[in-house]
Amino acid sequence: MKLKPITLSFPKAQEAEYQKSFFNDSLIVCRVAVLTSAILYAAFGLLDKLMLFDDIGLFFVIRFIIVVPFLLLIFLLSFTKIFGKIWQYLLFAAYLIGGFGIILMLVRYPENQIYYMGLMLVFLAGYFFIRLRFSLASIAGWSLLILFNIMMLLAENLPSLVVIANNFFFISANVLGTFAAYYIEISNRKNFYLATELNKKKAEQEEINKSLEQIVKSRTSELRQSEARFRNLAYLLPLMVYEIDLEGNVTYANEQAFSLLGYTKEDFEKGVNIFSLVAPEDRESAIREFEKSLSTNDVFSYEWQIVKKDRSVFPVIDYSSPIRINNQVIGVRGVVVDVSEQKEAEQALKASEEKYKLLAENAFDGIYLFNGKYFEYVNKQFCKIIEYSYQELTHKDFNLSDILTEESKKLVQQRVEYRKKGLDVPSLYEFQVVTKTGKIKDVEVNTSALKRDNPPLILGIMRDVTEYKKTKKLESEVLAARQSAEFKQNFLANMSHEIRTPLTGIIGLIEIMQKEPLSSRLQEYVKILRSSSENLTEIIDQVLDFSKIEAGKVKLKPTIFKLESLFENARVLFDSLCYKKDLKFKVVAGNDLPENISADEKRLSQIINNLLSNAVKFTEKGTVMLKADLIAREKASDDVVIKIEVTDTGIGIPSEKQEKLFAPFAQIDEQDTRAFEGTGLGLSICKELVNMHGGEIGVYSKYKEGSTFWFTFTARETETEISTRKEKQKPAKFVSKKLKILFAEDKAVNQKVVKLMLTAMGHEVVLAQNGQQAIDLYKPGKFDMILMDIQMPVMDGIMAANRLKKKYKDLPPVVGLSANAFEGDREKYIAKGLDEYITKPLVEDDFVRVVEKLGLGEEA
Repeated sequence: MKLKPITLSFPKAQEAEYQKSFFNDSLIVCRVAVLTSAILYAAFGLLDKLMLFDDIGLFFVIRFIIVVPFLLLIFLLSFTKIFGKIWQYLLFAAYLIGGFGIILMLVRYPENQIYYMGLMLVFLAGYFFIRLRFSLASIAGWSLLILFNIMMLLAENLPSLVVIANNFFFISANVLGTFAAYYIEISNRKNFYLATELNKKKAEQEEINKSLEQIVKSRTSELRQSEARFRNLAYLLPLMVYEIDLEGNVTYANEQAFSLLGYTKEDFEKGVNIFSLVAPEDRESAIREFEKSLSTNDVFSYEWQIVKKDRSVFPVIDYSSPIRINNQVIGVRGVVVDVSEQKEAEQALKASEEKYKLLAENAFDGIYLFNGKYFEYVNKQFCKIIEYSYQELTHKDFNLSDILTEESKKLVQQRVEYRKKGLDVPSLYEFQVVTKTGKIKDVEVNTSALKRDNPPLILGIMRDVTEYKKTKKLESEVLAARQSAEFKQNFLANMSHEIRTPLTGIIGLIEIMQKEPLSSRLQEYVKILRSSSENLTEIIDQVLDFSKIEAGKVKLKPTIFKLESLFENARVLFDSLCYKKDLKFKVVAGNDLPENISADEKRLSQIINNLLSNAVKFTEKGTVMLKADLIAREKASDDVVIKIEVTDTGIGIPSEKQEKLFAPFAQIDEQDTRAFEGTGLGLSICKELVNMHGGEIGVYSKYKEGSTFWFTFTARETETEISTRKEKQKPAKFVSKKLKILFAEDKAVNQKVVKLMLTAMGHEVVLAQNGQQAIDLYKPGKFDMILMDIQMPVMDGIMAANRLKKKYKDLPPVVGLSANAFEGDREKYIAKGLDEYITKPLVEDDFVRVVEKLGLGEEA
């Protein structure tokens, strides 16, 4: 049988005969397949309507205006005479149009398994059911796969896992479809060819029989002519035809036998035994089968391997029957069919099955086949999830209910009932399983029904999502906690802003009143007001600090500084406080302390000052001591660990209350009449800052005898000699030169207080109600400074400052004034266009220092 390798076509005349036969055999099947495809395609449109809303119009156009009418047109054309000439091209076009429609739907909704299965159905229809020839089916199938990938690449935000998974199954479908269609067409053509040849042979055999009858009636010579015809027929057959005697010696072989075995006619004339051509491993069984065939009148078939002259081996099927003359067996006549291609196809199929089995066994998800009563197959991961063995799960007595919770049993039973009623059920769903050890796991299962008569078979892919669901729950809780912390931080920031704004008025008036000639009693009142205002400001700062630390927004800013500066600054701040309470203040620094270190000087000072402040507050007599020692040095990295101790002879702390000292809002005295006030945040802030420095904090205390608070921190020792000790702040008596100030502020109280304060200092102040009014009032050369509140109606201070700088090149310094006191606010606002920044409440010393820093002041 000669076929073109690509199109699988016969020679021209024979091909036309085959096409006619193929069309006649396929017409009814084609009509049924096309009509069924149209009905299914339309039925899928009803699913579109149930599940889609955005693209339902487009999908209806594809299904009911393009694809379904085209399929119905093919169905109608099948009843016309012209259909036989164009039917393959119409089916080819239908395959492409139907597949393109499903691909467009799948690209739009890649998570929708309906369109995935729809495309798989298109592939199945194209390769197997609509009777499309192998070459056209393959071109259409692989073209659709290429088109699918192009559209997937052009689509946006498609998960790569979805594209890979779909490609895997669509490629698999095409590979299997291509091979199947190839061998189906070859099989059809072989059948046609054999039928044709058999018909010819039958006709010729009839002629031979007639001749034989005549030969029997007439002469022996006519018998020889009949034998010659048989020889000629055997010569023409594309199969190996042979005759052997009772010893197995070949008495006749046709030309195809010579070609197939690689022997010449002369080789056979010298003598060849048929069993010498059989592979050694099959020789014994071949002899037994040969002996059996001698005792029957039927055609006997058996399979063996033949050895060619070049020693290569190939499989064959031998169809033989005894040769009888006068009811006596004189030999065997047979036909040998080369089945190499069939065997290769079988081995390829087996290899494919092994490959998919290997994939299933090593999959990360559990895979199973369930026939409604028990599992026919489960992979290793499924056993791992359920904690049962393969033998237990696939035993016919295994009860599915044993691995389901009560709720899951109801869900599974409901799905079974729906399937029995022919209703669609979602392929993807979740339920809970009970493992052999009693654990309850959440699983996600994707199921699909496989085509099989009885019993029906369900393919399932199970994934353990227990940890995933726990993680999602934890993520939700973390998100809620973050949102809560963010809300609390914003709330505290707003409260700080709202409290600092009126504090500007209070502290401003206090500073003005302190400059007025007051009686001693009024001076004492003003002093109390000043102290209370400063305490309130400190409380606000501590609450903000705690909020920033809790929200994780505090970052250490290491600088290189002299360690001595920490102790010197503490001495400057607390010498006078201790002197007022008649306390002794000592600083003791170890001799081996490094001179220069790299650490966050500001935060270390904050910790030390907080501990010293508490020591002074709770000590009425005796001593307050600040001590520092080096406790470790790492030469390889230049890291040092330093211990700081603050010791006092104060009231001490009962042992049962020491454990909660560093907790937020903790108070040693929780009674309503406690003698010492505070927020209870200072030590908790210290603890967080110490942790950020890689250290520890603790306390040794004895009630009514005193306490020692200590902490350690890690720093880097450096040889760089950089003095970071801050210059002493200029005293309040410093007076700047008289300035003309444009002051923008929307709060009336703050306008009056700040203007009174600045006027009392000798400055001239012009008021603006908002940023826009400040722009309108500004004249070049008229002002030495612009003091701008940040938050104002109509136009805020930042926008106003930027517009002034854009409009005027020679603009005086613009200083921001705001109640926003978070760390980084100053840098943020300067980055947005301000030249300096002052935090409310405004005090005279802060204003004087800013004026000096900007180079606008001079000492009187």
